[in-house]
Amino acid sequence: MPYATGYAVQQHAIITVGKDYWLFYIKDSGSTVIKTRYSEDGHSWNDGSDIPLNPVDGGTTWSIVDGYSFSVAYASINGTDVAHIIVNAVGGGGYQTFHIRATLAAPTVTAGPPFAIPGTTNGNPCPEDGPVTVVTPNGYVYDVTAWTVRGYTNCDTNIYVSAAPDDGSSWTAGFNDVGYFVSQPGYADSHSIVSVGDAGNVLATYPDWDEQDTYEYSYIGVAPSSAFPASLAAGTFETKMAELFYGFDGTVVVGADDWSVCRPSGGTTTFVVRHFYSYPLDVDAGSVDPYAGGVDSFDELVVGPDGGWTEGQIDPPAVASSLGTGVAMVIGSPTTMVLGAIDQDGGAISLLTASSFTTADAGGWTRRPSIPAPAGGATRQSLVGTGCGSTAAPPLLLWTEMIPSGGGYVIKGAQLVGF
Repeated sequence: MPYATGYAVQQHAIITVGKDYWLFYIKDSGSTVIKTRYSEDGHSWNDGSDIPLNPVDGGTTWSIVDGYSFSVAYASINGTDVAHIIVNAVGGGGYQTFHIRATLAAPTVTAGPPFAIPGTTNGNPCPEDGPVTVVTPNGYVYDVTAWTVRGYTNCDTNIYVSAAPDDGSSWTAGFNDVGYFVSQPGYADSHSIVSVGDAGNVLATYPDWDEQDTYEYSYIGVAPSSAFPASLAAGTFETKMAELFYGFDGTVVVGADDWSVCRPSGGTTTFVVRHFYSYPLDVDAGSVDPYAGGVDSFDELVVGPDGGWTEGQIDPPAVASSLGTGVAMVIGSPTTMVLGAIDQDGGAISLLTASSFTTADAGGWTRRPSIPAPAGGATRQSLVGTGCGSTAAPPLLLWTEMIPSGGGYVIKGAQLVGF
């Protein structure tokens, strides 16, 4: 599967407070289970329990198309390792977004029944949507999907919050529809939501302004939970609370997978990076094929809990990559941000570090030795990271790797030690 590891703003691997690593994945397109693996050191991996997507009421057999179809959030709640999973599934010619809660105690994953989020059946216009979820410090769970039926727009950023908190020992499934933000003029195919502070607040971000192509964007919309719409009556919605990167660098292209978000643990500041291709100012953007140039430049923003933002003092140095191959941000140490991007030939992974993210990268970005290109002509794509917001153990970078001569795709990774 080309996007087995999902989109850069999603999460398929977590690090527990006990420093165990867990990977969540599907083996084949059309899978009816989410598979797991766990590791105590990030090197030796063992199989964990499968998480079934079925049965659910109604008799339909539901399945998962690709890695971008689900995302995972982790929390340690009153001594229990809890994973919350959002899944966009297909079945019986229809679409549905589900939520699954599971507890982790290696090698066992104990999963509850899938809960169908009401009204999330509008997947036909955007089957490649990448849903996301997050658990706040007070135990409430937020889900984001583009599949909500609105009747007047399609494929936007629809936000739900759980009706009850997770206390570690139990959780009652149920969600309230609390946010609706429209990407103009077309669709949002990826989203991010992060917890900010300890009061249960969140910050949602999403790609916006896809005037060139459905899967290419110029800006990133942002909305804090304090400004989520109070009313979701038919015909009312918010387009955005603020537009990140608006007016930067002329006309640019950012793929749905070419941006990343990181909020370090314990802080209220969120970092947003986009990897983009900029059209020459004297060239009509509509006449340029962005896929020919890929993406190269980075922009960085520092976003406060209220959605206000400032530009990073020094943008990361350029890395030439193919459009849609992902950009990963993780925390390497309590004061070091690590940024990864796959080189344009699908080979090496370039690594950049900022020594002090707490002061808007005032120390600048430094190129570090790359992860070498794979052997045998394999190519890498769909890079994601884990460990953003956590310094419990060295973070992982994960990627999908295509094996030549019809060998299919595999998930591989690297542990970042010494950053």
